Amino acid sequence: MTAPETFTVSSKRPLTTGRQWYGPRPPGAGYDRRSTARGRSVMQVARIGLDLAKYVFEIYCVDAHGKTVIRKTLRRHALLPFFANLPTCLVGMEASNGAHFWAKAISELGHDVRLISPQFVTPYVKSNKNDRNDAEAICEAVGRPNMRFVPVKSAEQLAVQAVHRIRSRLVADRVRLVNQSGPRSSRGAGHRRCKGHRQFAAGSREDRWRR
Repeated sequence: MTAPETFTVSSKRPLTTGRQWYGPRPPGAGYDRRSTARGRSVMQVARIGLDLAKYVFEIYCVDAHGKTVIRKTLRRHALLPFFANLPTCLVGMEASNGAHFWAKAISELGHDVRLISPQFVTPYVKSNKNDRNDAEAICEAVGRPNMRFVPVKSAEQLAVQAVHRIRSRLVADRVRLVNQSGPRSSRGAGHRRCKGHRQFAAGSREDRWRR
């Protein structure tokens, strides 16, 4: 029995002929299954759950049938390039301080971004709370048909909202201070109520004594 015949191309890689002949492989024409599978997964992405952070972001992607397609961790500089290479899909995030900035940036890439209040995401966390599980819970919550979303605000709207919140906090602090110092002060409604109560109590005691 003779040994199978071998051929060598310019890439110095011998190709062995068996019962079936495929011909010599041209240089640089290798077939990468991982890159092909990765490209196929990217094209199947329909819904994404994005857990925001300061430097490291967690991403959880599913297809139209709810099957997990991509699950990865991205640094801050790689987040927008990742979404730029994806087809148009639904992106869910928790409404937080930086969520409006990222929602606007990702929306400019053509994606449908929706913000969810954190209290509505908590019931969908399956196990211990961490970034990976939070991203999966956000992806699950954003796909609910009856979910309530937070509208994306511009920088001007956020500035006005901050002014209103500061004012409401100052009003609450003033009311709290008045309630603490009212009965002890020499002036104020609290003092008048306390004084009137003492007079009423004294009058009731005199009526009892007369009887």
